[in-house]
Amino acid sequence: MVALCVSCYSPHYQRYKTFMEVNAPGKLATAQPTSTGIRPEVRFHVRVYADESYRHATLRWEAVARRRVDQLSTFVRDRFGVRLACDSVVPWRLDVPQTGNLTDALAALRKLDSGEDVDWVIAFVGPALDDNFGVADLASKHIIVRPGFWLRERQTAAEVKNMNSEDMELLIRERAEHREAVIFLRTWATSLGVPTDNEFGSIQAPSYRREVSEFSPASKRAIEVGLRYRFDWTPSGRKAWREAMLALIAEDPAAFSPAAADEVRAWSAR
Repeated sequence: MVALCVSCYSPHYQRYKTFMEVNAPGKLATAQPTSTGIRPEVRFHVRVYADESYRHATLRWEAVARRRVDQLSTFVRDRFGVRLACDSVVPWRLDVPQTGNLTDALAALRKLDSGEDVDWVIAFVGPALDDNFGVADLASKHIIVRPGFWLRERQTAAEVKNMNSEDMELLIRERAEHREAVIFLRTWATSLGVPTDNEFGSIQAPSYRREVSEFSPASKRAIEVGLRYRFDWTPSGRKAWREAMLALIAEDPAAFSPAAADEVRAWSAR
C-alpha cells in the first residue's frame, strides 16, 4: 500500500523536488557581532519614503519598510559594529514612470530631500517586472529600492504544477525576501563607495544569485573604509574617502571589476 501511494505521487513529487533543488530560496549568512575599529554603538540615522504605488502594493507598508531597515541594520551591525535607526517613514508621491531605469526616481529623491540631518535617505517605490530593483550613486546618501520580486517569484513558482498552495506561498515569500535583502545590502554598500567586486556569490557581485549570502572579504574592507569617512562630507573628507578607496582597489585589483577605479575617481565629477 505504501509503495502504491509513493508511486501515485512520485511524478508530482519528483517535479517538486527537482524544482526546489534548483530554486530553493537563498539564506543570508549569520555572523557573531564584531567591531572593526568603528565604535560598536555608532548609530546612523535613516529617513524612509514610500511612494504611492509601493503603499498600494504592500500591506502594512510602514511596518514593512521599518522591518526592512531593521533587517539591514542587524546584518551590518554584526559585521561592522554600526546600527541604522529608522527615524521616520513618510508617504511620497513619485511622479516618474515605475518601469525602466530608476535614475529619474533617484534624482527626484535627491530633489525632495537633501538628507542634511540624516545619514541616509531611502525610498521604496512600486513593483515592476524588469531587472532594475535598486540604485544608488557611489559615496552618496540616497537609495532607491523597488521590490518587484513577488511578481517575478510568483511566475517562477507557477512553473510547477500541483504544488501545495501553502508551500508555494512560502517559497515565493522566502525567495522574494532573500532577493530584496541582497539588493538592499548591495545598494547600501554602493552608497558607501563600494564598487562591484568579482567574487562569485558575493552580495556585491555584478548580478544576483540565490546562493549569495555574504559580502566578499574585499567588499567588507571597502565598507569599512566607507564607514570610516561617512561622517565627513567636506571636500577634504570626500577626497580622503576617495583616495582610501582607490588605495584599497590598488592593493587587490583582481577583487574588483575592471571599471572599479574609474567609478571611484568619478566621485569628483559630482
